[in-house]
Amino acid sequence: EYKRLRAALIGADSLCEACGSDEFLQADHRVPLSIDMSRGLDPSNLRVLCRGCNLARNRYRLDVDASDVGVRRQW
Repeated sequence: EYKRLRAALIGADSLCEACGSDEFLQADHRVPLSIDMSRGLDPSNLRVLCRGCNLARNRYRLDVDASDVGVRRQW
């Protein structure tokens, strides 16, 4: 079911919510599964991030929210 949710989230018109990129898009859990496994299939817990923003978020534990849309990442 996760694959279906991910495919629906990352459609043809998707952009990274942090930097606006349309390349190497991934589904990211807003609340990580390591914190709350029960939200793994919750669509409201998923967002689109590019690979670079997702890696940076995970590496530096950065918050990326709707206020970051359209702003190039600063890290």
